[in-house]
Amino acid sequence: MSALETQVGQIFISDKKLSKSFVSLLSEKVPETNAEIYSLIELPATNATAWAEYDRLSKLIQTILRKNFRNENSNSFENSIAQINDELAKLAAAGQTAWVGKLNACLAVRQNSELYVATTGKIHAFLLRERQLSDIADSPVKPNPLKTFENFALGKVTKKDFLIFSTTQLFNYISIERFKDIISSASLAAACQTIAEIIKNLADNSIAFGTFILELGGTHEFGTEQVLNFTPIRENTSLNKFNAVASNSFVLAVNGSKKIIAKIRSIDFKKVSLNDFRPANIRTRVSEKAKQLAGMKQIKELPRAKKFFLFSAIIFGIILIVNIFVAIHVHNKNAANQKYSLMLDDVQSKLNQSAFSYSDQSKALGLLSEAKTELALIPDKNFKDQKEKLSNQIIELQNNIGGLKTIQPKELTSFKETNFDRIRFGNSSVWLINSSGNSILQYDLTNKSFAPIFSISGSSQNATASFNQALYYSNKNGDLFLIDPSTKTSIQQAGILASNSTGLVLYGSPAKAYALDKTNNAIPTVTVDTQAPATNYFKQSVDLSNALDLAIDGSVYVLTKNNILKYSSGLQKPFNASGISFSDNAKILASKAWNYIYILDSGNHKIIIYDKTGKLKAQYDSEKFNDLKDFTIDDTGKNAYILNNQTIYQISVP
Repeated sequence: MSALETQVGQIFISDKKLSKSFVSLLSEKVPETNAEIYSLIELPATNATAWAEYDRLSKLIQTILRKNFRNENSNSFENSIAQINDELAKLAAAGQTAWVGKLNACLAVRQNSELYVATTGKIHAFLLRERQLSDIADSPVKPNPLKTFENFALGKVTKKDFLIFSTTQLFNYISIERFKDIISSASLAAACQTIAEIIKNLADNSIAFGTFILELGGTHEFGTEQVLNFTPIRENTSLNKFNAVASNSFVLAVNGSKKIIAKIRSIDFKKVSLNDFRPANIRTRVSEKAKQLAGMKQIKELPRAKKFFLFSAIIFGIILIVNIFVAIHVHNKNAANQKYSLMLDDVQSKLNQSAFSYSDQSKALGLLSEAKTELALIPDKNFKDQKEKLSNQIIELQNNIGGLKTIQPKELTSFKETNFDRIRFGNSSVWLINSSGNSILQYDLTNKSFAPIFSISGSSQNATASFNQALYYSNKNGDLFLIDPSTKTSIQQAGILASNSTGLVLYGSPAKAYALDKTNNAIPTVTVDTQAPATNYFKQSVDLSNALDLAIDGSVYVLTKNNILKYSSGLQKPFNASGISFSDNAKILASKAWNYIYILDSGNHKIIIYDKTGKLKAQYDSEKFNDLKDFTIDDTGKNAYILNNQTIYQISVP
């Protein structure tokens, strides 16, 4: 038996004589597989004959759903949607087109912890989890009569979740916040009764209304009555009109208050200092003003009592201005807090949607990226704990969706003599480099031994690259050098890159050098052995302000803080790798000989692997990755060598 049970609240209002739309609801458990099927269909009804046609259409859809779930099949829902689309297309081809472009429908099936949802038209489908309401509907913008249900969502549900499938009128009569309060504070039966009463009192007789509210719980948590039906009977029209008038009056009152607030907010307080309203300063100014007034003949002639009331009125006016100023300040502060609270709710909603869309990795990671960007816009003040909690949830979801694996890397060797910050592969060796001191140490992977450390003269290495079993570097002036280990010297090359460029990569034949010039939003490139000015690789305007590193396999990949951008022949190409953010010192590697693109994200202590379409393939972390500095991949693309503090680790990669 499933560990989950469902209690269903069903609210249904439809009057064939008065309603302007047809609504059909079906909630049923298929005994053969214990699958729960739900169907909610709405269509505008212009005449009585349309009801019969719409009723047949609804039963057709429900029958197909019921039939497909009588046997265990992981593709039952997908098959159902395909068959329903076929049957609806046949109806349209046969001339029954009254429903085309007008159908609003939600089809859902729960089987154990899996939920399938398909929607078309204007319909609500929500997941309510921990008071966060996430939209799980995915209706096409322009319905296609040959494919009415174009998409469907698959996700996991768990205990204490609520699912809401409803016609669009639900939130015309009840706010989302009040809806969440009602659901969270009462039993499902009481909640449905309350919602039904609200609709009964506010909606007129022409509105047809249908809603499913599903509560998920453990086995035996619910009573014997699994489906709770609420079909409220409307009271007389005069009461409804009274409610409408009362409601309109309230709206007018609120709007009037808003206009008053707007008038107050239009006052320019930019030149007003808070010091002006300190009690001591107010008393001083009042005293000075009083002396001025006392000098006036008219004031002098006033009786003492009238003078007292005059000065009191002046003080009262000043206090009134202070109160208005403070009220505006408090109002603005509350408005800002409310804005950020709504943003936090939106971030949580994106996290819920991401968790629900786990089968669509790209969509889920995209939602997490949006959530992370929005979270960064919220100030820490007053929201630090909530931000930290949501940030941890984002990281956890990114890791889960991206298949993060904790590994135990193989330790090759460690050293103590010099603090190296770069590692490169070449000639069956890994080369450790101290870029500021130009110290170089070779570790032979075949003999498992170090060669003597050596240093080369000249300026420090701004960027270092390995190419065709040789080491190259550029200095801050853009000069290119070839390192000769046999003579322990560097040989300057003819080509010159831009000053202070980073991320040196060599590629092609004859070899060309590429680098990042963030200052000028360019990738300067030059043939290594040709004395000629560097040219810009790009043929379009780009923004490299967030660029971190680059790699080349024929195409150029630019790693930014929240994406990987792909360019070919100087123009940007599609590459869907968004969803994961990278730390400021992340590095990227690619090669024409490799099937994958590799990223060392030292700030997040992991290695990330993408295929060359931008799909996330794997993530690796380890408790030993506590001070990641650099990494390199061998010629086969099968082994990664990782420089962590003063230790070299080896891992096998795809």
